[in-house]
Amino acid sequence: MPARLRSRWLKIKKHPFIATGTILVLIALIAFIFAAYRFSWSGTGFLNKTLWDWLQLLIIPLVLAVAALLFNLANSRTERHIAKQRYEQDQQIAKQRYKQDQQIALDKQREDLLQTYLDRMSELLLEKNLRTSSTEEVRNVARVRTITILFQLDARRIRYVFAFLRESGLMSTKPNSSIVSLTQADLRKINLSEANLEQADLRGVDLREANLTAANLEQVDLSGADLHEADLRRAKITEKQLKEAKSVKGTILPDGSKHT
Repeated sequence: MPARLRSRWLKIKKHPFIATGTILVLIALIAFIFAAYRFSWSGTGFLNKTLWDWLQLLIIPLVLAVAALLFNLANSRTERHIAKQRYEQDQQIAKQRYKQDQQIALDKQREDLLQTYLDRMSELLLEKNLRTSSTEEVRNVARVRTITILFQLDARRIRYVFAFLRESGLMSTKPNSSIVSLTQADLRKINLSEANLEQADLRGVDLREANLTAANLEQVDLSGADLHEADLRRAKITEKQLKEAKSVKGTILPDGSKHT
């Protein structure tokens, strides 16, 4: 391509308005030339032009202008598509970051709740003599705090609650010997999935529709407990425990079947 045409092409390529204007001017010029030939306007000087002259004057610039216009349209579509993809990626990253921040905030809240519970229970042990006190009021406070915290924590921290109760001597596997007793507690729809409840005294507890998926219920006293429609899939529980339960109707058993 001659240097003059290359320079013209670069200018047209950079400015889409130039390309559009060039096309319009060339169309008007072609129409004028056609009229000059049609009506033999000799004063215009067009009648003496060769084919190459016309190609250089009109056709090549017109082709370049059209090519530049098409290039800019295609480039514009590509840029819009890339911008849309970047926007969607940014939105996705923002959503993921928001979910992570929410999870971090929830995790911190649960950790604070657990620490507060342990601090308050320690106060009852040290200041109110919870372990040796015969006062029902102190024991009831400890019971209510324990039941409340179980609904607020995740499985990992619930395990810490039961470990604390066992290690501090507040919960026993022997009937009627737990200082902090959960017997007859209302734990309907509670989420205890994957929680370690080993040796907990849950006699007569209302566990209807509770999520006990993959929970460790080994040596848990469930006599009289209501497991109606509870989810026990993959839970560590014996047939003896199920037989001692008050109701297991609709319960999803460890093998995935539903008790009828």
